[in-house]
Amino acid sequence: MGRNVMRRRHASLSGPSARQSQPRQQPLDITSIGHVLDDQSLAETTALLTDEKQVQHAYELLQSTSLFIYFVIERHRIFVRRHTGKSPPWTKDGVLRNFRFTNDFRVLDRGCQFGLTDVIHKGPSDFRSRVFRVLAFSLFVSQKTYSFLESRFGSPLLEENFDLDKWNEALDDYVADGNKVTTGAYQISAPTVDQVGDPIYHHRLIRLLALLLQSKVSEQIEDCRELCDLHSVLARFPSLTRFLGYQVALNLNMIPGLGLAEDWVIIGPGAQRGLQTIFGNGLPPRLHIVALKWLCENIRPLSVKAGYPEHDIPTLAPGYPALTPVDVEHILCEFHKYAKLVDHARYPCRGSQMPKHRNFPRLDSWPMVTARQPENKLPCHVAREQQNQQYTTPHPDDDGEYWPQHVLEEKGIGSGSHLLRVRWVGYPPNADTWESAQLLTQSSPDVVRAFRQRIDQLEALRLSLISKKAGDPA
Repeated sequence: MGRNVMRRRHASLSGPSARQSQPRQQPLDITSIGHVLDDQSLAETTALLTDEKQVQHAYELLQSTSLFIYFVIERHRIFVRRHTGKSPPWTKDGVLRNFRFTNDFRVLDRGCQFGLTDVIHKGPSDFRSRVFRVLAFSLFVSQKTYSFLESRFGSPLLEENFDLDKWNEALDDYVADGNKVTTGAYQISAPTVDQVGDPIYHHRLIRLLALLLQSKVSEQIEDCRELCDLHSVLARFPSLTRFLGYQVALNLNMIPGLGLAEDWVIIGPGAQRGLQTIFGNGLPPRLHIVALKWLCENIRPLSVKAGYPEHDIPTLAPGYPALTPVDVEHILCEFHKYAKLVDHARYPCRGSQMPKHRNFPRLDSWPMVTARQPENKLPCHVAREQQNQQYTTPHPDDDGEYWPQHVLEEKGIGSGSHLLRVRWVGYPPNADTWESAQLLTQSSPDVVRAFRQRIDQLEALRLSLISKKAGDPA
């Protein structure tokens, strides 16, 4: 009987009514890019990649490089056409017309534009208040969830009104009404139950926010002078390690007064596959960052070589270099999806995540796109020049010793090789070294003690949060 029921149920799912409920997708028209698919102008262009040991590695670019350059230029053309009020369709490319891809410039994406207009610049302008609002938005990356919280607790959201139990109750109601608290955009994984307690997913996200606030993270962020240091601060907190913490760091970097040079990057899995589509599957992980920065520096000459006019090369404003490493990482992930849709047989990239198919509204109902920029933010190369002025690269003292400034992180705890990553006085992040924890404790006890105090304080706050029950003081 059970098998018969299951068979009938399966048959009903595959019947006419089920087929009719599926969204109808028109065949993708890629005839407009046939010339790009056949373009050999960039194939076998040699990229010289220099590793950390100053050894050069030569890679011949694959034919798909022409498709990458086309994607970069055409995607930004679409944005410009929309921003200047032109009517759709904004491209003849059937893939770009029927699927959603993020913008070339991360700051132009809807989430970042909302973050600038409705989060950073809506409310008190002091640094701490802005950090609170950006963190509250970044944990969900959902405009709808953030707006709901404002409707429940007042607009703008204020740290002094934050109450863990009340926010939990509000989101319980929100979820009970059938809403999702997060989106798929670099969704922040909630800390585990072991890390912060509470079995409910969105409660743990709120507990993460509480932990960030209790640790006075805004003070630590304000002291950061490099994007990688901002990421190191966040990476101490559960679930904000590596790529997800990097995305939150980029959101925070839009706050006026921070604006750190965005030439430091963490490559996500989609961008890694995008690099392999251009450089080949033989590109080792240790050269991923080098290859990405090579692309960033060479998008302009590659575009010119492929026959595109200078005015088509994407830029945010006159005088700004075309794209930063942050933007190129952003693009590579989207390009990987695009290449699969254009010709999966030719570009058999790994990975299954694909862009969403567009459901087009009436032509007169398309929302206008905005292009707000972070206030007082300098072009990446100018910000880098200014940040480099703090590095005096002093000579060692009379004993041949350099002075440790602070410890950033540790690894190998409990093993025979417990190491601490050290920033040296007057030196940039690329001069950081891993030093023996035992030896550094002997030579610079105050530096190690300051690091250990930060870690111990955070651990005490985390354990206190685990033991907290509903109704207990935060």
